[in-house]
Amino acid sequence: MQPNNQNQIKLPAAPPLPTREDLETALNLFAKLVDKYGTDYLPFFLRIERELTALEEEKDALSRARARARLQGSTRRA
Repeated sequence: MQPNNQNQIKLPAAPPLPTREDLETALNLFAKLVDKYGTDYLPFFLRIERELTALEEEKDALSRARARARLQGSTRRA
């Protein structure tokens, strides 16, 4: 039995992930909001800090993985 294409719902494409620059801009904004209005905005600041840390950790892990892969490739050829 063929699926009925008329009943399928198309979901919008996911928005692009924020860049490091986007996160830095947002972090600066929320730092100002925390400074001006108090701790109501602190959870947002903390979340963006965590996102930046995760982005850096992923970048570092990718570099380590690539270095390890190159090292393994060079030792096999010898």
